[in-house]
Amino acid sequence: MVSLLTHRRIRSLKVGADTYRWWSGHVHTRGAPDTCREVVRIAREDRRGRVLRVTFRPGPGLHVNDGYPMHDGLIWRAADDVSLNLHLPSVARAILDAAVEHGWDAASALDLDGWDLLDAVVAHLPPKQEGEQEGDPEGEREG
Repeated sequence: MVSLLTHRRIRSLKVGADTYRWWSGHVHTRGAPDTCREVVRIAREDRRGRVLRVTFRPGPGLHVNDGYPMHDGLIWRAADDVSLNLHLPSVARAILDAAVEHGWDAASALDLDGWDLLDAVVAHLPPKQEGEQEGDPEGEREG
């Protein structure tokens, strides 16, 4: 049984003429130790049930939020110090773009390992603006 430990709302992401619904959150499996993971789900509005699910599980050098000092939605790859705030609309859009490159077409469901997708996601992120705080969800509008 899965227990979602988040209060995040489903958000909208407009891409051209299409509207996607997306959600990100921290997930545990009840009764199973060490099952923390961060999950992003994206579905085109007119294709409910055809969900893209990208999951980041902890592993050696691969970190997900499990309390202090990491905030909700943060994932971090220690080897090259790459981190993302999965609650940002720009990150959701970069995940969507990277998943499309990896074969997701919104007509089918797909589960992807987020760590395998990470470099492509980072490549799709817009350049940081001067004065922008890393991982600050308040500094970004929904996209």
